[in-house]
Amino acid sequence: PDGDLVSTVNWKKGEKDGVETILYHDGSIAETITWAAGVKEGEWVQKFPDGSTRARGVYANGRLHGDVMYYGQEGRPEYIGSYVNGLKDGNWYIFKGGRQHIKEIYDMGTLLDSECLNSEGCPELEESETDE
Repeated sequence: PDGDLVSTVNWKKGEKDGVETILYHDGSIAETITWAAGVKEGEWVQKFPDGSTRARGVYANGRLHGDVMYYGQEGRPEYIGSYVNGLKDGNWYIFKGGRQHIKEIYDMGTLLDSECLNSEGCPELEESETDE
């Protein structure tokens, strides 16, 4: 409905500065982002409506930088990896049913290789290989 608070943020000299809190319509926290002089800088957290963590990472100079984790609604990890200046870099792990399923290797945003870590196979990898 009109008039619901959807976010709070501090402004300094016309730019976002400090922690921005984005809310769901019921008033619970959907996301927090730290800003410095209008640039995302610091901790970033997304939440599910029940308050559990959906994603967590850190921004540096406006881009994701460092380790990031994405979770499913049941609290299990779905993706774990790292960013360098906003680009996926190094090993990324995709989880299925709470277990490591696929390992992807990135070099500054370019996918170099994918490996199935599941003893039961990874049909999604096999499908993408046949598409090439």
